[in-house]
Amino acid sequence: MTLQKRKKNKHDNIFARFFFIFQNVLFLKINCQNPPASNLTVENIMNFEWRTSSVHEQADAKIWDFLLTFPHTGRGSELPLDDQKKIANEASNYNMSIKQCMSLRRNILRAVYGPGTFARNLNMGDEKTGALYAQEFEHIVAEKLTAMQVSFVREQEQKQLQKRGKMEKHGTPDFFFNDPITINNHIIHWIEAKTPMGSLALAKFDAKHKIPMQQTLHQATQYINYGPGAIIFLNGFVPDLQCYVKNNIGNILLLDASELDLTSLDAI
Repeated sequence: MTLQKRKKNKHDNIFARFFFIFQNVLFLKINCQNPPASNLTVENIMNFEWRTSSVHEQADAKIWDFLLTFPHTGRGSELPLDDQKKIANEASNYNMSIKQCMSLRRNILRAVYGPGTFARNLNMGDEKTGALYAQEFEHIVAEKLTAMQVSFVREQEQKQLQKRGKMEKHGTPDFFFNDPITINNHIIHWIEAKTPMGSLALAKFDAKHKIPMQQTLHQATQYINYGPGAIIFLNGFVPDLQCYVKNNIGNILLLDASELDLTSLDAI
């Protein structure tokens, strides 16, 4: 082989190696900019149906002033029977139960007067009882998920995983799913369980202090980083809250407690 041919072959080999490296760099660059689409779809995850019966749109805003016309002391169950009947009749106009109205009244008073006045001066019950009620509701949801044969990670375990660097830190929802599920054809990575009624009026209320409804939505802005999720409201929600959450936070499904056995809450 002549010297000229050897030089030509050497040049060809260098060019071939350069072209190979260039192809791989280009491939990596393209794939970093456009990561492969996830094959996680509704079709390849088991779907669960969850009945939900929401109240009328803007029911919380329309009944707000009416609920404030009653004496601002004592729980709803402690109001005079005549007042309870008036509330029940008004509630029926918006497809609300009296229990939902009392939950809304409770949280309106909390928003208007603040958590300290709410507990001490309005005789609405102590924070400890409220915490026990919320804890029991979470237990009911956990039993439902277990019956559905769904594997989940609770808050304390999430904190341990985050501490060991085995889970991203976007808050700790009540239930986190390593393997997502679908409910009503929505992919769900996490669930938060809340006892108040889901109210858009409360979400938008200009309070000088944090109120539960606003805290719930603030938490959801963190949880959404894990992917789409769901919030289960014990006392239901107004449908316009679903639209507000979707437009302002992300793909979060709102559910009520229609599918749950709430008998154990009666003892609290």
